[in-house]
Amino acid sequence: MFHGPSVVHYGAVRSGLTIWQKTTVALLLIWAVTLAIEVPYGTIFQLIPRRGVAASIGPVVLEAVFVSLMVLFIIYGLRSRSWAYLGATIIGTVHALISAFVYFMPVGPPLAIAVYLTALPALVGLAGGGAVIDARRTYTSPPTT
Repeated sequence: MFHGPSVVHYGAVRSGLTIWQKTTVALLLIWAVTLAIEVPYGTIFQLIPRRGVAASIGPVVLEAVFVSLMVLFIIYGLRSRSWAYLGATIIGTVHALISAFVYFMPVGPPLAIAVYLTALPALVGLAGGGAVIDARRTYTSPPTT
């Protein structure tokens, strides 16, 4: 009897997501909500008073690109597309590296927020890597009887 993920229904959400895939989607959702809350707050209360409106546009646009990619990866991750997990791995790693340099500057946010906004993308990158490996195993291994 086959105990792996259920059959893929093209265009529909699949119920047989692996633990890594569910973890990646959940972390992407948490991260997207965090950025949707943090970016307006950080822009209004921290960036604009320190750097002005014109200098604050770049970071806001960059975060908007990350959030839009996260939404895309959440939607297609629920449909078990392996490229969505690979994309989550890439943006998680890139954002963690950018955050490590930006958030830990002397004029950055408080330490707890900086650690959270650096560790969460790193966790998304790790979970996405596990989901990619699971997706490759799922679709390349023959069903066991």
